[in-house]
Amino acid sequence: MSESRVTSPDTDLRGFQYVLAPYRLRQEWKMEALQRQLTAAQLAVRNAQEDLAKMKADLLAQSAYMRQAQFHWVAPGLHQQGLTYLAALQLHIHEQSIEIEKLCAERAQIQLKCVEHQGQLEGLEEHYMEARREFAAEQIRRDASEADRSWLGRLRPPRRPLPYIGDGI
Repeated sequence: MSESRVTSPDTDLRGFQYVLAPYRLRQEWKMEALQRQLTAAQLAVRNAQEDLAKMKADLLAQSAYMRQAQFHWVAPGLHQQGLTYLAALQLHIHEQSIEIEKLCAERAQIQLKCVEHQGQLEGLEEHYMEARREFAAEQIRRDASEADRSWLGRLRPPRRPLPYIGDGI
């Protein structure tokens, strides 16, 4: 809700104090911390995916080299070492895929916490705006009452003092 719909520009809100302001501030800090965690989780997922892509590219390159050179090995042990390296690389790729799944699950949990916390913050914001509206309405009532008293005071005819009986009148 926009600020202009909450109060008129003439309404003085200087005396307004929101009782939940410290709690609201702590909740905003908590949201910022959750957002930092989410950013870190997204960065971890992206880095892990980049590492996986590099491993897969290395696997493809090494596999192509092994296919090309399999008939040109001088020492048969070198071919075995190459196959062992490819097997280890495939294992690392599998482990990295599992790690990415875990990181994605953690990221999803943090996203869910962010969404839940955002809902709480929105509820606090609604409460804050309602408190401002109530304060403004009370301020307007007070100002109107004061204006009415002032107006009524000006409408009354001036009071003449009652004559004192002892003055001879």
